[in-house]
Amino acid sequence: MRRGWKFVFAAMMFPAFIHAITVSGTVCGDNECVSTLSGVLVKLYNGSSISDTVLQDDTTTNTSGFYTLNWGTNGQKIFVINQPGYNNYVAAVTFNNGGPYTVNMTLAINNNTSTITGTVVAASNSAPIDSTIVILSGGVLGSPISVRSNSQGQYAFDSVGTGTGYSLMFSGNGYKNDTLTNINAPWNSVISTGITALSKSSTAIEPISNPQSLSIYSVGSSLILRLPSISTNAKVSIADLFGREVFNQNVGSGVREITLNANGFHISPGLYFIRLTQSNPVEHGSNLIAESKILVGQ
Repeated sequence: MRRGWKFVFAAMMFPAFIHAITVSGTVCGDNECVSTLSGVLVKLYNGSSISDTVLQDDTTTNTSGFYTLNWGTNGQKIFVINQPGYNNYVAAVTFNNGGPYTVNMTLAINNNTSTITGTVVAASNSAPIDSTIVILSGGVLGSPISVRSNSQGQYAFDSVGTGTGYSLMFSGNGYKNDTLTNINAPWNSVISTGITALSKSSTAIEPISNPQSLSIYSVGSSLILRLPSISTNAKVSIADLFGREVFNQNVGSGVREITLNANGFHISPGLYFIRLTQSNPVEHGSNLIAESKILVGQ
């Protein structure tokens, strides 16, 4: 009689050992599993959806990309992998018997996981420059994107696509513009451009040559360019940060506003230069009436 009780007691004390279920497999970096991934954290959850699952077991793949997980009950489980450089992996699998099971998993590469960083300082004293406009273009970008440096002069572009031939343009209030070119972004990398030193300039952001500044504002879906008071025929031109003219129009004397998008102009995020010049040539001096820079945010 005592022996029977001892057997029941042992079964109650070690149910996980008696009913342990094992799943193993390989985590691959391609469909043919030519490339296996080591050091990948594999998590196994018990449940039918991520929102109500409980972590059952986790492990890290070895140098061959192999993993083994153990748990105590059948039913639906969810595999989760969050590996830098790859899309998040979530897969639901139902286990109906005691196993052991084999589950191989293939991760898809995410080509937008690089970061470009750097620091902007003053050339005169190496002090960091706050709020410098930094514009990234080229590479695999469809259109330029911009950020501002922080109080330490630091800036960062996250989720940059794998590619070559990126360029950076720096525009700080009171400093000369500068450019870095031929920047390459390898997959899943942090690329530091180091320190960029800007020289002082008499040019301010807005206005830069005339107290009668030019400005752009929106009213509903309309994009309006406000002009200073002028008593002569003039020409308005807008150029992007690379000096390419993206808009020009002649205006008569007394005109104070132009609806830009009514004239086929569509503005994208970036830095723009606006110039208002007299239509008739000036014999002595400049025909410039006003100019300014504007930053169009995301």
